[in-house]
Parts: sequence; structure tokens; C-alpha cells
Amino acid sequence: VLCRPRQVERLGNLRHLSLYGNDLVSLGGIQALAACPHLESLDVGANRLTELPEEIGQLVSLRALVADDNQLAAIGPGVCALSSLEVLRLSSNRIQQVPAELARLTSLKTLTLDNNAIESLPDSFGALVALESLNLRKNRLRELPTGFGNFAKLQTLVASSNALRSFLPADAIAGLAALQTLLLNGNEIEQVPPELGQVKSLARINLSNNALLPSLVETLQSSLPELKAMGQRAPLDAAPQAEHGVLQAA
Repeated sequence: VLCRPRQVERLGNLRHLSLYGNDLVSLGGIQALAACPHLESLDVGANRLTELPEEIGQLVSLRALVADDNQLAAIGPGVCALSSLEVLRLSSNRIQQVPAELARLTSLKTLTLDNNAIESLPDSFGALVALESLNLRKNRLRELPTGFGNFAKLQTLVASSNALRSFLPADAIAGLAALQTLLLNGNEIEQVPPELGQVKSLARINLSNNALLPSLVETLQSSLPELKAMGQRAPLDAAPQAEHGVLQAA
């Protein structure tokens, strides 16, 4: 990387840096960018990185870190030290575990961990109370921690194509007061608590390719008449706009 101290000194006003698609195998020397006090976003996507070094934690001004489409096996301690992060994108890597220390990122608004190999989330995950958008699609999750009930600001939750057998208990669902989009298609869910029908902000839901009874979708529709359900087979008397399922706001 071109992060030599003499070069970085000339970049005092640098705010956004993209190293996207450069075939990088290492971010050695990345700590030199700590000399750029205004650096807000760093994009290292589409490289060949197997780790994000601990030194990346010295970039304390970062608000957005993008490392999609690499070969990362873990979320390292350096990432968990970036307490100002609002956006963290780690899609399409090889991550198997989410460290408990990720809960330190209490300013995080957008987190994408889709297309990895994550089997579980730590109990501390519920500390990410600023989350507005969370993408967990295409992992190996069997359950979601009840701490999701702390996500009062969460608007979009994508957890499709996992191995979930249930959603969340009723008391946790009650905490999702801002939820607008919920995608749970492609799991093994048999039941969803009826309390989901009390989330009045919910405008779009996909429960297709699960083990749910069709009557559940009808019950949700009766509780939330403006909801549109994607992917579900609609009742025979349903309006044409709902024929493909997503209950989404008209």
C-alpha cells in the first residue's frame, strides 16, 4: 500500500479513500493514514485480503469501512476498535464468527454480513442499538439473539437463506418499533409470533420458502392491512397487487 509517512503528510485533507479492486493481499502500513485526521471512509473491497490488521484500529476518524468481496476469515480487533464507525460492510467473505467485541461499535447504523459462513451471533450483539439496516442473508444462522429487541431504530432486517427455525420471541418483537422491511425467506421457520402483527411500521415482509401455514400470512394481513407479503401464495380472493406475496405499503 502507498501509505508511506512522507506521502501521507501531503494528504491532510483526505476524506474518502478507495483501494477497491487492486488485487491487494495486505494492508501493511495502513496505520500511516492515522495522520489524516479527516478520513471518513475507506473502501478496500474486491481485493484478496485475508485479514484486516489490528493497526486499522488507529484510523479513529473512520465512519465507513467497506471490505466486501475479500477472503476475510474473521472480524479482527482493529475493526472492533473503530468506535466512530456508522457503516461496516463485510459481505461475501469467509467469516465464521462475530466477536463479542463488535458490540463496542455503538454508533453503527448499517451492518452487512451477508454471504459469509456465520453460525451464531454473540449475546452482546444487542448492544448495537443505533442499527438501522442489518443484512445477514446467506449465512448458517439457526437463531437470532433476543437482544434484537433492543433495536428500536432498526428499519431493515434481512436474514433470508439461513437455517432459522424461529424468528424472535414476542417480547423481543415488541422492541422493533421502527421495522419497515423484514426478509426471512429461505429458512426453516414454522411459526412467527402473532405479536409481529403489532409492529405498525412494518410495510414489507417475505416469509416464502419456510414451513409456515398460509393462514399465518393472512393473519398478518388482517392485523396490518397495508402490509404486502412477497413470495407467499396469496389467498384466492386477494387483490391482484398481492398475488406474489410481499405484503408492502400501498
